[in-house]
Amino acid sequence: MQQQEYSYQPLWIVLCTLLFLVAIAYIPKEFLLSNKLKSVDLIADIRHVSSTAKVEIATSRPLDTAVIAQLPIEDDSVINPELIPNLNGDSACSMNIFYKSIQDIKHQKKKIRIAYFGDSVIEGDLITENLRRLLQNKYGGRGIGFVPITSAVASFRKTIAHKFDAKWTTFSLLNPKNKASDCGISGYGFFAPIDSAAIDSSKLDYTWAKYWGVKNSVRLHQFETVKMYYAPSIGKPSTAIFYNGKTSTKFLLLGKNMVNEKILSSTTLLNTAQIGVSSPSKQNIFGLSMESDSGIFVDNFSLRGNSGMLLSRLNVEMIRSFNQYLHYDMIVLHYGLNVLSSDLKVFNWYERGMNKVIQNLKIACPNTAILLVGISDKSSKVDGAFVTEPNLKYLLEAQYRIAKKNNIAFFNLYRSMGGENTMVKWVEADTALANKDYTHFNYRGAEKIGHLIYDWMIENLQHYESKYGQN
Repeated sequence: MQQQEYSYQPLWIVLCTLLFLVAIAYIPKEFLLSNKLKSVDLIADIRHVSSTAKVEIATSRPLDTAVIAQLPIEDDSVINPELIPNLNGDSACSMNIFYKSIQDIKHQKKKIRIAYFGDSVIEGDLITENLRRLLQNKYGGRGIGFVPITSAVASFRKTIAHKFDAKWTTFSLLNPKNKASDCGISGYGFFAPIDSAAIDSSKLDYTWAKYWGVKNSVRLHQFETVKMYYAPSIGKPSTAIFYNGKTSTKFLLLGKNMVNEKILSSTTLLNTAQIGVSSPSKQNIFGLSMESDSGIFVDNFSLRGNSGMLLSRLNVEMIRSFNQYLHYDMIVLHYGLNVLSSDLKVFNWYERGMNKVIQNLKIACPNTAILLVGISDKSSKVDGAFVTEPNLKYLLEAQYRIAKKNNIAFFNLYRSMGGENTMVKWVEADTALANKDYTHFNYRGAEKIGHLIYDWMIENLQHYESKYGQN
């Protein structure tokens, strides 16, 4: 009988302990050892949580607590992403170099060039396609500009027809196993297979790449200047051959500079350009540029999955060497989608990384305007519905601080496209402007974004002309 009574004691101990702990969870912290105990909610999983609380729980869990400790998080009410201002090119942080070049092109024959760096949001020439079209229609220019030797999105891109040999080996900044020194300004480098037979010119085996101007564009259908960019060879230089659709020219890829330029054509209007390379030793071929002798050109440098910080791996002297040939008037940095996270509010690590990128670009291209385009609206599902990613405002504010700290221009794309929940509207519109991932624009949406950036440039050009006068 006594043994039967003892058998219930463990159960009573467990129940009493559970009731005691549940009771403690409801006692205010200030009554517990001067607030020294950590608050624990034992029934959090079964308690009803409001939608607002769910958002806070989802967004306050950092990826790296060490990062969080380095910078205090501002109160949510302090940051209104739609009020973060543009830095519009007035004073020292400006795009005055770019605006001065635009003024000059109205009165003299010259080239203006823009390097537009971005992630998948500009892949396949999205956004840059319409920006280029609008600028060339207003200020002249014929041709697509710089195009790499191969491209994973060649079939997707509508502004150049592009095919290439499968034998090319591609090096990319995205691959940590690849040396950054093997990557050109686009973030890619390309090598033809080493052919021992290349020492005999009669037995050359060419690795090729071919480009066609597109017929649906007056500005991109034909071009008169074709240039090739390559690194010096490790040993004997490669032999290359250029086809313009009618004739062919054979030459050696000579040059000891970090980047070398070969003008393949400069007088005749062409709509095709094809090169072949036969390499007896390792030699990096970066790409071709198709253009006219004057006007505006926009080079699309997209790297899918890139946060922007990868650009810090690019060799400063290599960028400088490219710039000596291409003479960039403006560099655009358009990133953010691969940085934003529902688990992260603090982006000081990103600020440090992008500060280094911008400092490197300023060293390599000291006479070039730099524009940072803020992140576009991006949606995530909260409490069963798609809404603007709650942490977007923190990243956007960090991007603004990056621009302000480095005295470069800043464009608040989030505000310009409509602000909060614009991506939801664009995805769910009768004529959709964005994809079902609630992140990326389709062709129509990308065209609209290109127009927004163009309108901002022209508006600020007018401010510049009103302040400094027109030439």
